[in-house]
Amino acid sequence: MNKHCLKLLYFLVLIANLCFSQRETEKWYISGPAALDFSSGVPVSLNNNGIILSWEGCSTISDATGNLLFYKHGNWLYNRNHIVTPNGAGLNGCNTVTQVAVFVPKPGSTTLYYLFIIGGPAANSSNRPWSLYYSEIDITLNGGFGDIAIKNMPVAASSGNCGEKMAVTKHCNGVDYWLLVHDITGANYKSYLI
Repeated sequence: MNKHCLKLLYFLVLIANLCFSQRETEKWYISGPAALDFSSGVPVSLNNNGIILSWEGCSTISDATGNLLFYKHGNWLYNRNHIVTPNGAGLNGCNTVTQVAVFVPKPGSTTLYYLFIIGGPAANSSNRPWSLYYSEIDITLNGGFGDIAIKNMPVAASSGNCGEKMAVTKHCNGVDYWLLVHDITGANYKSYLI
């Protein structure tokens, strides 16, 4: 690598550290009482009583400043105090799906979040193929600790036959999102505009 490439690389790393990042993903609550905080740029262990008891499939979201809002595993939604929200039990899902859930801020709102879930309607359903569901979380409910306002809704009639993975990316318009899932059989991908 020549001297100019090294200077460019150094400059890009410096600029990247100064840029605003998406702080919604800084906290990770993972299996057991384990949790990680990436706000410093390196993972730091959090010892604050996370309750995830799953071998696979959990998801976490924080607010725009990096404060924990919710995490989900299996069929439960927990708030920042590590308590199941009043309407947070009985979510569709499955503990054996590797990427069972993903949180997405609702475009145009500062208080609403979508929770997309791959799984079945029965608790810990291992019935395949799975379907894609969503719930809507309102952080103004439950005294400001948030709760589910809309629960376990199918994304679309054609959202069945899902594999164990999904991905979300920001739309090029800077406001909306795209959600991608893969069929468990075949080579088909399905995309949904959020």
